[in-house]
Amino acid sequence: MAIAYGAGIFAFDFDTSMPIRTRDLLFNIHRLAGVLTGVLALLWMGVWSVGAIRSAAYGRVHVRVNWLGLYHAGLLIIGFVIPLLPWLARGQEGRWDELYVLVSPFNLVSHPTTDFAYWLLDKHKALVELMAYLLALHILGALHHALFRKDRVWAGMFSLKR
Repeated sequence: MAIAYGAGIFAFDFDTSMPIRTRDLLFNIHRLAGVLTGVLALLWMGVWSVGAIRSAAYGRVHVRVNWLGLYHAGLLIIGFVIPLLPWLARGQEGRWDELYVLVSPFNLVSHPTTDFAYWLLDKHKALVELMAYLLALHILGALHHALFRKDRVWAGMFSLKR
């Protein structure tokens, strides 16, 4: 996600002059990293769902609302929707090649051809900004647990064990 974000910042900074090949390379890095992020979010949602199904099968279902779980689910959903929106926008414009190729055959500076495609790309940018704030909050929460509470939450983030 960080690679997609960084490459996107440079690729879409049209105030900076750079060769079009460099800009297109940055755009393709942005695009590939974003698609990978969406695929990983989808896979993680699948892993999470399997764990929830197993818990339900063994009768370990907790009815109370787990706000932290909902926060993490929201991060995963946003992580999946962010790359989905431009993919839908380009498909809606008839640029079907962008739906299945890894390197975009179209130039970065092409503009959306419909209002709906523009709206989808605008929401893509807004969700990226929201995700940046949510991840900063997530990092602050993890640091709070590691530095002030000194509990095992930090170690649990790097382990598959609960």
